[in-house]
Amino acid sequence: MPENSPRVGLFVTCLVDMFRPSVGFAAVKLGKANGAAAFDGQRVAKTLRRVISHAHYRSDLALDAATRGIIIADTKFEFGSDRDGNLVLADEVFTPDSSRYWPADSYAEGSVQPSFDKQFVRNWLIGPESGWDRDSTSPPPALPDAIVDATRSRYIEAYERISGLTFADWIGA
Repeated sequence: MPENSPRVGLFVTCLVDMFRPSVGFAAVKLGKANGAAAFDGQRVAKTLRRVISHAHYRSDLALDAATRGIIIADTKFEFGSDRDGNLVLADEVFTPDSSRYWPADSYAEGSVQPSFDKQFVRNWLIGPESGWDRDSTSPPPALPDAIVDATRSRYIEAYERISGLTFADWIGA
């Protein structure tokens, strides 16, 4: 790592249940990179709770998505720390890669939900169609074109439903 690069000493992953935000974190993984200085866990937890509560309650994304037929069931926030031990957001939030998006019109409590997120890929990968044994030392198989295409279609549908725009009109398409 170059001398002038900040060294990330702390990494945190928080899964926030969007149905029950008052419960707090559904899961938290906290770790320290090799050679990193000690950190104050109480201070980190207090900061995380404040930042995530602010992001959740100040964001209308979940409500906007619901009015457009998508339930954002949960979202993952990933943080790191800078050289001074300050918490910094380290990855995207509220995307199909960091959240579970379910179509509201087919939601059924207690069932596995159809989704617009990467769960579709996970289901294929751990299912019999992939032929992969996740407990083996073998790497996972390449995704078939049909799975890639179906995943892309799900992401595009989620984008179009939430934004009210067509993907073809998006500047990056």
